[in-house]
Amino acid sequence: MQQTMKKLISIFLLMGYLFVFPGCQKEKIYKGKVFVGFYPQSIDDMKSFYEDGFTIIDNGLNLRHLDWLENLDYLSNLESVNGPVKISGNSELTSLKGLRNLTSINNTNDFYGSLHIAGNVKLKSLEGLNNLKKIESSLFISNNQELEDCSSLKNLQELNNYFHFYNNDNVVSLTDIGNSIQIIDEIEISDSEKLTEISSFENLTEMNSIISIRNNPNLQAIHGFSSLTKLHGLEIINNEKLKTIIAFQKLKSIKYSFLIENTIIPNLLFLSNVDSMGNRVELKSCSSLKSLDGLNHAEFFVNSPRIKILNNNSLVDLCAIQNMVKSMTGFSSYAVGDNAFNPTKEDIINGECSLGN
Repeated sequence: MQQTMKKLISIFLLMGYLFVFPGCQKEKIYKGKVFVGFYPQSIDDMKSFYEDGFTIIDNGLNLRHLDWLENLDYLSNLESVNGPVKISGNSELTSLKGLRNLTSINNTNDFYGSLHIAGNVKLKSLEGLNNLKKIESSLFISNNQELEDCSSLKNLQELNNYFHFYNNDNVVSLTDIGNSIQIIDEIEISDSEKLTEISSFENLTEMNSIISIRNNPNLQAIHGFSSLTKLHGLEIINNEKLKTIIAFQKLKSIKYSFLIENTIIPNLLFLSNVDSMGNRVELKSCSSLKSLDGLNHAEFFVNSPRIKILNNNSLVDLCAIQNMVKSMTGFSSYAVGDNAFNPTKEDIINGECSLGN
């Protein structure tokens, strides 16, 4: 009797330990086929996955074009995926809440650890990704017509390659996304009709490629990126209602291209700390741009740079680019025209660079 009681006490103690420290429970790995991973063909496949208690998937999670898939509740045990996660073209999917325990998506020898969420026409929220901290490769969010809320990505700490967000027409704000990420390759935010504000990536310090913000017809403000010191290119194009950029406060270097076109920003003061510019500067069709203040410290550091400043019908002061123009070497190109004031290259160098001079 005493031995039985001791055994019972040991069992209860072990159960309590596992409850308090769930991470000590043994992980269970689903070994998916190469190029396939876990690719359920019915709700019964999902149910079996859940009942078998799998916590990790090898070779990726493939949820594509499953017209029977309404939610991901049967994936609630899942903690990690090695390989890509593809959630796309699911016409009845309304919720990602079943992914609430997913914390990482990892590269393998054969695959990048990327997350693709695309073409899920009834999906309104990314709730369920709140605990996702690591995407070892890239994040693609596109063509989700009803998507409104992306705030569940606020705890993401690692994203090494691309953040691409496009054709999500009901998202109004991208706020607090990736604020713990420090290094990333490329960011593209484009073609999202109702997007009015971007305020994200506060602690990003370095980029190996470009930031491209394009074709968002109702975008009015860009905030964030306040720790970024260098990047390869900055392209802000065809955001015709964009009037406020309070971002890039620590940016020092743009290695290749700086392009702004078709906005209503009044100045370039958000670039006041930039002192090193690449080989291409273009400012076009910014109807409210009156001066180039903000580029005062910038100089070219490559041979044969190009400047194009065109069709800015309020622009009367170009004095801020004097240092930049003086630093032009090699077979450089200078094109200034159809602005309110159009000084020649020699005018800029001689200080005859504003309509008031």
